Amino acid sequence: MTVVNVINVFVRYVLKSNIHWAMEFTVIAFAWLIFLGAAWGIKAGAHIGVDTVINFFSDKVKKRISVVAASLCIVYGIFILIGSYNYVSKIYTVGILSQDIKWLPQWMPR
Repeated sequence: MTVVNVINVFVRYVLKSNIHWAMEFTVIAFAWLIFLGAAWGIKAGAHIGVDTVINFFSDKVKKRISVVAASLCIVYGIFILIGSYNYVSKIYTVGILSQDIKWLPQWMPR
């Protein structure tokens, strides 16, 4: 991703041209890096947690708060999943191709 950006900047400013697919490739690659990084963070337990207020409670209350927080995250994830499915299914039905990477269907990276 970085290499593609560096080459595109060189081509744009030195050669006065442009690599048309570079920006869209960078956006798609960055989105996938976020997904992969989030998955790794969950597996490794490396996500940042704000537990300043929770530390004042007993272990029993901490467990209840954790269950409520996890439940709210699951509900939020379900809403996001439903909205994403509706959005992607509309794009899939229309059959839009990517603007710069002509062979890539728009629904696939989104």
